[in-house]
Amino acid sequence: MKSKICLWLLLLYLIPDGVKADRVTKAYKKLRRNEFEKSRALVYKALEKNPQNAGAIYVFSQYFLNSNNPAAHLDSAYTYALAAISYYPQTSKKSRKYWNKSGINDSTLLANKVLIDSLAFGLASDSNLVSTYQYFIDHYPTASQYTEAIKRRNAIAFAAAQQKNTYQSYKNFIDTYPDAAQAKEARELYNVMLFDSQTAAGTIESYENFLELYPQSPFKLLAEQRIFEIYNAPHTIKSYHDFIKKYPSSSFVKQAWSWIFFLHKQDHPAENFLKTYPDFYDSRYIQKLIAAEKLTYYPVYEEEKYGFIDVNGVLQIPIRYDSVASQYFCEGVKEGFILVYHHNKVSAIDKTGKQIIDESYEAIEQLEEGLLTVEKEGKQGLYLESGFRLLPPQYEEIEMLDGNFLLLTQNGKKGLATTNGRKLTALDFDDISSPEEKLLLFEKNGKYSLLLHQQLLDTQVLHPKDTSAFTYPYTKVERVKKVF
Repeated sequence: MKSKICLWLLLLYLIPDGVKADRVTKAYKKLRRNEFEKSRALVYKALEKNPQNAGAIYVFSQYFLNSNNPAAHLDSAYTYALAAISYYPQTSKKSRKYWNKSGINDSTLLANKVLIDSLAFGLASDSNLVSTYQYFIDHYPTASQYTEAIKRRNAIAFAAAQQKNTYQSYKNFIDTYPDAAQAKEARELYNVMLFDSQTAAGTIESYENFLELYPQSPFKLLAEQRIFEIYNAPHTIKSYHDFIKKYPSSSFVKQAWSWIFFLHKQDHPAENFLKTYPDFYDSRYIQKLIAAEKLTYYPVYEEEKYGFIDVNGVLQIPIRYDSVASQYFCEGVKEGFILVYHHNKVSAIDKTGKQIIDESYEAIEQLEEGLLTVEKEGKQGLYLESGFRLLPPQYEEIEMLDGNFLLLTQNGKKGLATTNGRKLTALDFDDISSPEEKLLLFEKNGKYSLLLHQQLLDTQVLHPKDTSAFTYPYTKVERVKKVF
């Protein structure tokens, strides 16, 4: 009797695992015959016994995955697929062996997840919307298509931002997808669009407001430049000095001082400069420059290098250059700048030896006193003799016009700038000339427009597309000689 009781207890111990395994396989068979309710009932019973039954959970995943099932739900199938994979390592060897006969094992569990991942990604791809890809990213983070979904979502979102093409749309993209491959381009476009929209008025006030609101903008320097150009449209000592007082922290303060020094020398002895402007930022340098500019320099050659001495034989520029401009050998250096060569590259220094133009250019020439043209890859730019760049090297030719303007040529079209580099017109004209003092003649498509100097300066045409200042009422313009 005792042995029968022990045998009964042993069978009781063994039955549950087998029964549970049998319920799993039975539920799986019912499911494959599309007997959904019976399959679900068996799964529930198995899970009541063991909520972590990986086989039953897998069958439940298949239950929700079956497209013939009215209760089919892909996200639910995915949830149970992950749970089955998680609990499977805890399953007894006996149950694994039993389930394997029906094809339920760790490989099928993983394959089930991969299949669901693919189906979910396919749904997102079919819609091809930011929202559907975002849903996939949020709900299927372990899918192999996760990275591709992010890539596609970002591309669609960026295309939408480009279609709106506003600084707000790019800002929203950057804030939402800061790690996107397009984020760098979006930031660049945001900065451009923001600057253009906030400074559309083209006034000093608009640029001041921009600097106050966006002090870290990469367009800070350009905003400061615009203020400098507009404020100093009169191109007078007073305008530059007032600018320095009003904008003492501007990046263009030193350039303003350079123009003051240049303009001062035209009407006053250079020696009086510091007496008139004791607030100049570098009195020691300017004293040295004033003294040096009085001297004529001559090349001196020693150990295959060149330097410069004055008429008294005193070495003024150290002997360290490979060559110097050929005209210096006979005439000496009378200008305020010196052309020197190092490794076959030309650069310019002032008479103190300070480099004012580096070795980036193929040629440097004087346009007029105080202004130097540079050439790079066949294009010309412009520098102030003190070393400040006024125009980048992007013009086919830079000429003086009527002593007050720079005539710029680009792609065969002409435009005007002031001598301090402020653009006055777009490069949109076939020709520009000055038939009379203080008068400008613009030619475009065989028609002509006449403007007085001051009219052009007053328009402050800073935006290339703005041609409102020009009308073309004339088809022919001739100069008439005075007869009385």
